[in-house]
Amino acid sequence: MDDITHALAGWAVAEAGPARRWGGRARAALVLSSVAPDLDGILALAGRST
Repeated sequence: MDDITHALAGWAVAEAGPARRWGGRARAALVLSSVAPDLDGILALAGRST
């Protein structure tokens, strides 16, 4: 999946329950954790090795 799809999947999972119970912090945590596997590609574009 691409970065946007990962983020949208994290957002959807958050909206399915945790964000309603724990608020915006849960949403942010789930979106960031869903994008985390793609950080190596983002860092590679920035010229940093992982």
